[in-house]
Amino acid sequence: MLKPGDVLWDRYKILKQIGRGGMSSVFLAEDMTTAEMKAVKETYRTAGEAGTVYLRRLSHPGLPRVEKVMLLENGSIIIMEYVRGHSLQDMLARYGTQPYPVLLDWMIQLCVILSYLHSQDPPIIYRDLKPSNVMIQPDGSLKLIDFGAAREYRDGENGDTVLLGTRGYAAPEQYGGYGQSDPRTDIYGLGATIYHLATGRDPSKPPYMRLPIHRCVKGIPEDFSLMIKKCTNLDADRRYDSCGILLEELLALKKCLQGEKTYPEGITQNNDQKLRKGFRHINDRYIIETDITIVYTDLILP
Repeated sequence: MLKPGDVLWDRYKILKQIGRGGMSSVFLAEDMTTAEMKAVKETYRTAGEAGTVYLRRLSHPGLPRVEKVMLLENGSIIIMEYVRGHSLQDMLARYGTQPYPVLLDWMIQLCVILSYLHSQDPPIIYRDLKPSNVMIQPDGSLKLIDFGAAREYRDGENGDTVLLGTRGYAAPEQYGGYGQSDPRTDIYGLGATIYHLATGRDPSKPPYMRLPIHRCVKGIPEDFSLMIKKCTNLDADRRYDSCGILLEELLALKKCLQGEKTYPEGITQNNDQKLRKGFRHINDRYIIETDITIVYTDLILP
């Protein structure tokens, strides 16, 4: 078991533990050859290693880079890019819900990342989209982390070999008996994630996702609300068929916002003095002026 002070491959020095889950621990480490910070993930069983293997062959700005993997008898040690910033779960807890323009931007970014995963041959299904697995970096861009539940879609299979996911965000097919997970599974998780970020209501608790968000959150257009409802339909056949189709509709909504001066809310109302410097609007970009400037930039397609 790793601990602070350990050195891996005569290069990576473990500094401190920064996260822990049921199947893994994550440490901050220093690359002693470059002085760069790295994340070191130690897994305690092999079930989640496939996701890391997928990451090694992928290259996308919305995914962390994996540099080295050591497979052990009962787990693995993974050296990867250290993603600076906060999870969207932390953002929600600290600053509350964000307004529609910010939610739309986040949903577009996540849709692009998922579309990239689904475009692989065979498609990679992420299966665990939730606010705690999405990091927002200092420049406002999002990254998906924790690929422990990811799997490849396999033609002809009737179900998933291993049932993984998080209650409230996992689609019905992830619990077995409804066929194998596919791109529509991640669309469900995306809808559940945005629902939580928009309303502040945990989708795993009553009233679940029964209330359309435009009826319980001020400033949410009905069109956007209905998109979330379609994403989270319990019947996969009634969801969007692909992230590409969903992305087209999201970009159409974004186009309607061009030129509007709408600012993120919540952060300036926080008591933290470091985060009370106000907002400004520049060229359709939403900028939060803090000790670290967070820029909600225009989408860059892969």
